[in-house]
This record gives sequence, structure tokens and C-alpha cells, in this order.
Amino acid sequence: MPDTIEGRELLALLVKAFRRKLTFTVGYSVVRNRDNCIVWNGIHHKTSTSGGTSNYGYPDPTYINRAMIELADKGVVIENKQQEIDDVTVSRNNQMFIE
Repeated sequence: MPDTIEGRELLALLVKAFRRKLTFTVGYSVVRNRDNCIVWNGIHHKTSTSGGTSNYGYPDPTYINRAMIELADKGVVIENKQQEIDDVTVSRNNQMFIE
């Protein structure tokens, strides 16, 4: 996640979605061609720091906007912008964490 205001907002929203149990669901896995598997629940995530969009990584200039729309569609929005962004902290090696 980029260490920007938008990146911090998205991280806070992803954590909120996870806590609301909206990140995963049980359903059909296209990858495994099986039903009743744990699968993503319509909120795209980056699972690689490189490789571009074809490898679920960066660079992907439209990712933050797309993810924010997907989260809003599930009712996950920033309610107290400054508080929620303040909850996102950056460690010394620039990896973001939620307190």
C-alpha cells in the first residue's frame, strides 16, 4: 500500500471490512474449480508488491479508486477521516500497520 493519504484511507477501510467479516466468504473457487471454498468477497486486494495488475501487484494506477468503490458498495466508508487515518501508523521500514 502506498504511504499516502489515499493509501492510509484504503488501509483503514480494508481493516474495517476485515473486522466486519466482509473480506472473505464461502463460495465457488474459480481457481480450484470447487464449491464451498473460502474465497475473496468482491473487494480486490494486492497480494504482491510487484508484477503489475496481471500478478495482483503494483504498479496499478487505478487500484485505490477501484477498491474504495468496492468497499463503499459494501457499506464500508470513512466515518471519521482523521481518526481512522491516525489509526494507521507506519513502522520504521515503511510498512503500514493498524493499531
